Amino acid sequence: SDSVRPRGAWVIDMMRNDGIQPDLITFTTILDACVRSAREGEDGGRGEAMLVLQEMQKAGMSPNVVTCNCLLSACSKAAYSHGLVMVDNGLELLQMMKALGVAPDIISFNTLISACSYAASNPQAGYKAGDALSRGLLVMREMQAHGVQPNVITFTSLLSAGARAIKNEGDTSVLAQARGLVTLMRDSGVRADVVTYTAILDIYAKAAAQGQLGDWVGMSMQVLQDMRAASVVP
Repeated sequence: SDSVRPRGAWVIDMMRNDGIQPDLITFTTILDACVRSAREGEDGGRGEAMLVLQEMQKAGMSPNVVTCNCLLSACSKAAYSHGLVMVDNGLELLQMMKALGVAPDIISFNTLISACSYAASNPQAGYKAGDALSRGLLVMREMQAHGVQPNVITFTSLLSAGARAIKNEGDTSVLAQARGLVTLMRDSGVRADVVTYTAILDIYAKAAAQGQLGDWVGMSMQVLQDMRAASVVP
């Protein structure tokens, strides 16, 4: 991403020299390029993208939800290597959106919840893996407060966070939360897909591997039966 923003600035200068004023789409495209070009282990392009945002605002333009979702994608991308710090940065971005009068959409929230799932693999000092699921549930409550209903991607990402928490730190405290999620998904009428069912099976398998008491084989068999009943191919 270190070479994207200067190139974007060059394009903008060329446009202005030709009498063409860059618009919101121009700045958002450059911002998105900063995020997409970021290498693994970096900040997801967030630093460069925030500089583009500042340049956009200096030009008298305010970001829209697409712009903000690009910034949230940077946080999500960086969560692989920087953990829950990036989720907290994403929560700050949601507050920024509120201050700017930009309403977050389903993509905004699901992107941040996906960051929680990624962060469970590498929570960083001061956090534990199970905090990722707790943070994801907080984001889901924020989503519902905005009148945005969780979908299958929401629930699957949360369940994946639980599975990763058990795998990486043996944090089985998330089991009760995961069971609650499965129940909530069913009660909400959200239809699980093969990825969702796989995440549930992953939780059961990892709980069994940690020596947790439970009929994990029987519960896993029930999941497979539920998949067949829902015409979902394992």
